[in-house]
Amino acid sequence: MGKKVTDAGGAIVEILAGDFGAKVDKTKLDAWVNTYKLPITTVKDPDNMMGTSLMALVQREYTYIVDCRTMKITNIYIGSIAGIGTSAAQTAMMTMLQLLGPKGG
Repeated sequence: MGKKVTDAGGAIVEILAGDFGAKVDKTKLDAWVNTYKLPITTVKDPDNMMGTSLMALVQREYTYIVDCRTMKITNIYIGSIAGIGTSAAQTAMMTMLQLLGPKGG
């Protein structure tokens, strides 16, 4: 579904965070991107600001839709970290396709 969103003009950004405070360096970031080959942009916190994104945006299974014209968060989806039910990312991507209009869905 991520490819449909990007093909329709949307952008998906993932922030890779380390488990239990483990540092995510460039090697780990490259390994993640190369292993999963997701059609999204994956970033990490700067080396001197480890955990900043996690503190600001909460743990995994929180997904945000941001209006890039205003840089405001317009939707927040909270999924189950146990992997039960539809993921927050999938729900957000379905909404993004609707928001993008005819090209999106």
